Amino acid sequence: MKADETSSEVQYLAAAPHYLESWGDVELKKGHYALTQPAIRPLFDTRQFQEALLKWVGSDVSYHDYIKDAWGSTILGGSSFNQVLHDGVYVGAIATEVTATTETSTEIPSGNAAKALAGSVKKSNFELSLYTKVGMGDGQHANNPWLQEFPDPITRASWDNYLTISKADADALGLMNKHVANGALNGSYAKVTVNGTTVIAPVMIQPGQAKGSVGLALGYGKTKGLKEEMQTGVNAYALYQGFNTAQSVTIEVAVGEHEFASVQLHNTLMGRGDIIKETSLEIFNT
Repeated sequence: MKADETSSEVQYLAAAPHYLESWGDVELKKGHYALTQPAIRPLFDTRQFQEALLKWVGSDVSYHDYIKDAWGSTILGGSSFNQVLHDGVYVGAIATEVTATTETSTEIPSGNAAKALAGSVKKSNFELSLYTKVGMGDGQHANNPWLQEFPDPITRASWDNYLTISKADADALGLMNKHVANGALNGSYAKVTVNGTTVIAPVMIQPGQAKGSVGLALGYGKTKGLKEEMQTGVNAYALYQGFNTAQSVTIEVAVGEHEFASVQLHNTLMGRGDIIKETSLEIFNT
């Protein structure tokens, strides 16, 4: 537990164990079940969320016993709980339902979807896609420098989130990326606005991105529970409105130039500017 954005908004905090210290069950697909069991006993004085719920409703049953009883009465059908725990997976009776369709439609469902898409009216010239990076996810582990340092497999940049945009749209808006002499990549800043809410993010021109689409990663811009040097990126959750990861946005050029932390580029002087000498013909001749 740490004093992050979530914990600062609540009155009570309860420490939960790691998933490798917890019991649980899953239904992988219909009729296919599996149990998760602790690899070790809890290291600290914690209580998993499900067991806390049992306590709050006045039950003294442990979550292990609760799962065992629930499986015995609803899933196992007389099979051994210990055997399932040993095997790891249990395949139960799979209910199959066949619904007879008596009405015949002349409309093709995919055709209806295509018509609806074609008839939709765009609210702006750009659609923003809010996504989570492979390494950082939703930002719960933003205090992990290894994850911050992990380069994005597409953009190859780390320690940042940024507005990904197509080359055509960047040129039309006057946004740029440029290589500098030390082998680094710099980029413009852009104002990204959704329903009156604006964030300013650096721009990463992404080859192959669809024209009219832009992307911005969630999980960055955290300021609480982190050391100052770990507070990187911009908070894209401000644009996550109506629980929708796709938003109509307006984009404007902002002042400034951003230095990306990315893999070293090629065909530059790599910071060795002093190996190039410059003079005039007159000085050279004298």
